[in-house]
Amino acid sequence: MHGLQAVLPLTVAPVLDSCEVRWKDVYHAGKCERMVPGQYVVYPGEPVGHLFYMKEGAARCFISWFDGSEHTLFFLGKGALFGEMSLDHQPSQWSVIISEPSIVYKFTRAQVCKLISEYPELALDIACSVLTQTRILTKHIEDMSFKGNDVKVAGVLYSMVKETKACVETETVPLTHEEIAELVGVCRVTVTKILSRFQASGLITTRRGRVRVLDKEGLYRVAACSGYSA
Repeated sequence: MHGLQAVLPLTVAPVLDSCEVRWKDVYHAGKCERMVPGQYVVYPGEPVGHLFYMKEGAARCFISWFDGSEHTLFFLGKGALFGEMSLDHQPSQWSVIISEPSIVYKFTRAQVCKLISEYPELALDIACSVLTQTRILTKHIEDMSFKGNDVKVAGVLYSMVKETKACVETETVPLTHEEIAELVGVCRVTVTKILSRFQASGLITTRRGRVRVLDKEGLYRVAACSGYSA
């Protein structure tokens, strides 16, 4: 895997790095909300003005196209911060929707300023969260502009196995064809055809709602745009 970070500098859809260690002592200062799957935390085009901390659960961040279709940008897991890009009260450019039962703490701008004055290291967590999301968005632009669909699908699968802790032990990606399509920005039929080719090449096996990676090195070569002919 020499040179991996130069080829795949970040995962396409990561669970943002957990800030849980530092935030566990201060999240109680915010407003606690228990949320259910399908519930929106952030609506596109509406001012947010809050910082959110995901104490438990998971959510999906996505943008909607003019035709009503969705493109997933990244997932948010336990310990993730989000909403910081709207602390200036500007409208959000994307939506955040809960994907499993969650406990979310909400902080106003004034509360965030007070916490940072008391715990300056929290500012670094917020800055790192913004930088992570910026890198993800840059990667999406690169993928959509310059990479073929096979490469993008391979990148999603490889990155999820490599960086999502829930998948590391089994090397199984818990995503449906539809969810992979949303991440890559293509239709489900295209993803199904690509996965069939990957399976025929011995890279993966598929079952309902899951993709198991059999040849991680081979999948990496596809994601790195080398050594693969579809």
